[in-house]
Amino acid sequence: GDSAAKNYAKSNGFAYIDLDNITDSGECGDDLIWTLTKDGTLTISGTGAMWDYGDDSAPWRNLEFKKLVLGKGITHIGSHAFGGCADTGVITIPEGVTTIGEYAFISCLQVGGFTLPSTLKSVGENAFAYCGIFGARNYTINIPANLENIGVDAFGGSLISKVTVDAGNKHFKVVGNGLYNTEMTRLLVSVGYPQSFSIPDSVIDVDPGAFVNGRVESLHVGAKVSAPLTIPYSLTQITVSDENPNFYASDNVLFLSEDN
Repeated sequence: GDSAAKNYAKSNGFAYIDLDNITDSGECGDDLIWTLTKDGTLTISGTGAMWDYGDDSAPWRNLEFKKLVLGKGITHIGSHAFGGCADTGVITIPEGVTTIGEYAFISCLQVGGFTLPSTLKSVGENAFAYCGIFGARNYTINIPANLENIGVDAFGGSLISKVTVDAGNKHFKVVGNGLYNTEMTRLLVSVGYPQSFSIPDSVIDVDPGAFVNGRVESLHVGAKVSAPLTIPYSLTQITVSDENPNFYASDNVLFLSEDN
């Protein structure tokens, strides 16, 4: 059976690592270490903030790992930390994490989703962009109550089947097949693979990746949507509100108005 140490770790939310199975390891924060084990599991353990990385500079970038385990005690997920992660399951970001850096999980193509902690306050731009594209169409996201800031395209380009927003969150909401800020002036991403989508008249800003990798064939552009607007490659029909001063459509082609 499991050792007392392993049972303690499991029951208290800490990562447990068998030292005999470690194939590589190093530091990834002032009080954090990373370990890669023989079964292809990358584990981050310790306390405090992870270091931020540049593109392709995380120490495990060129190592093959199939599963990611983030231990209790982490407070910040580093920028560019886990881009391209091959984990096909749901990645749990532990309680205690308050910030997630930009591009932290970009292009985790087969991931089944992310569980975000109630302590999370800020998500950087492109943090979860282009995720779940080649997965089993079960990619889900929860928006916890304390999440105040979601950077541009944090979920852009992803094939998201479902987003839920905690009832206590005062900053974001899901309406129909879209995730918006509560004022309904920003559309963050489309959800649930809709074939048609109408951008509400209140929306001014649309994140560039809101429709990328979606399945939208028919799009209506609301009265206040401003440039730039990235339209989905799957589009076959587009209409624009007569009250929109920034765009007009003709024969299913979108044009900028003369003033723009």
